Amino acid sequence: MRSDARPRAEETKTLDQPYAEAETESGKLVVEYPFLKPT
Repeated sequence: MRSDARPRAEETKTLDQPYAEAETESGKLVVEYPFLKPT
């Protein structure tokens, strides 16, 4: 699980705009980073 989140986190290493990618692959980010959800 972490292996998949690792490369994903590197792409969005800028936790300042994690939502920018979330809008593109919300389904993926929601599964890998459910805590990043604004809900």
